[in-house]
This record gives sequence, C-alpha cells and structure tokens, in this order.
Amino acid sequence: MRFPTLFQSFFILAVLFVVQMLFNSIINLPNYKSLEDLLTYAIPAVVFLCGLKWLEKKEYIFIDPITAKKVNMINLAVSILITLLIFLNQGLDLFSFFSQGNMGKTAESILKIPADKFVFLKMVVAAPIFEEILFRGLIFKGIQSNYSTKVGLFVSSLLFGIFHLDIVGSTLLAFFWCWLYYKTDNILFCIVCHAICNLVGFLLRLYIKAGNDISFLEDYSNHKIVISIIMSSASVFMLVILVKRLSIHKNSIKSITYNR
Repeated sequence: MRFPTLFQSFFILAVLFVVQMLFNSIINLPNYKSLEDLLTYAIPAVVFLCGLKWLEKKEYIFIDPITAKKVNMINLAVSILITLLIFLNQGLDLFSFFSQGNMGKTAESILKIPADKFVFLKMVVAAPIFEEILFRGLIFKGIQSNYSTKVGLFVSSLLFGIFHLDIVGSTLLAFFWCWLYYKTDNILFCIVCHAICNLVGFLLRLYIKAGNDISFLEDYSNHKIVISIIMSSASVFMLVILVKRLSIHKNSIKSITYNR
C-alpha cells in the first residue's frame, strides 16, 4: 500500500503536533517571539519531510511522487480568484473574522501578534509550501491510491479543516485545492493559491496594526447573506470556467502526445 493510509494520516498529524509542542518548549526567544514561532513551525516541518524522504529511500514506505510543473497563468489566476471568493465569503462560517460580533475580538487578538518579516515567512512562505506538500501531495495522494479519489478528497480536506480549527471555510478551501491538484497534477497551483490566501490575512493584520479604521466591515456584516450569495454565485461561475479551461488544456496535451 501507498503511504499514508487513513490510520497513518491521523498518526502523522498527531506526531507533528507533539513534535511542534516539543520544539515550542525547547526554543525560547522571549525578545523574538515571531522568530520563535517561525522556527517552532519550520524545524519540525523540515525534520518531518527529511524523515519521510529517508524512510522512502530505505523502502520502508512507498510514496506517490509529488508533481510540480509549468503553470498556465490564466488557469492560475482563475484558481486564485476562486480561492479568494471562498476565503472572503462571510456566509461560510458564523465565526468568520468579518462577523460583527467577533470583529472587535479579532482585531484585539491581531494587535497582540507582530506583523514582521518572520510572521510573513511563516504565513506566506513556509506554511503554504509545507501544508500543501503534507495535505495535498502526501495525505490526499496516499488515501486516493489506497482507497479512492472521493475518500481522498473528503478525508484530507476534513483533516485540513480540523488542523486549522475551521471546519467550514478551511475544509471547503482544502476541498477545492485537492480537486485542483487532482485535475492539474501540479502542486504549484495549490501552493500559490494557499500563499495568496495567507497573504491577504497578513495584509489585513498590517492594516489593523497600522491603526486603520475597520468599521467598514460592519457594513459587510449587515449584508452578509446578500454578499455571501453573490460571492458563492461568482465562485460557481468561475469554477465552471476553470473546469472547461482545464478540460481543454488536458485534451490539447493528449493531442500533442498522440501526434508524437
């Protein structure tokens, strides 16, 4: 069987959690909290990936290759747009940071966290690369090979949502990124979309920490249902376009292959 199975998927996430807690207790940089958070996240991630590579080299486990190739920029732009429409859709989660009831708490929590280069590296660089390799390249592909594509899509997306403590929004994003990886066989699509998503969160943090007024978000909250319907409709419309574009691109590749 390919690595990981269902049980192995849960197990490696549990191990990652324990290892990150261990490094969190070892690494102590009180004057550089954001650097500490980056190291606590990145070091276990690197150790984990290197460990998997070693196990695969020794033939203790068998992992499907994670593919990355040239990206079609138009398809990528449409994928990013769909990602943002899902990410910013207020109706997906009652606990969204756009909701009026939680806006003040969210702004207050953001102000306590720095928005420097180390936070940027963690949010926009390290997290998208590692998490896409883990959830899409490893868990999704492993479960897909051992069970089915549907099981892989559902389980890996749900695990991603649980991992981010966001069952609705993050799970739906993960489902779209899994589908995107399945259709394109290109992990770069997922990494870039994930990075853009986190970049928006980072820029919001910068905006709030700069002391800018966020009361305009209350207007969005007051019209949540209408805005959610509009964004959901736009997401579906753009998804239909993407499906057609990916189908055309796949058929053109087959045509080139057959001509050779």
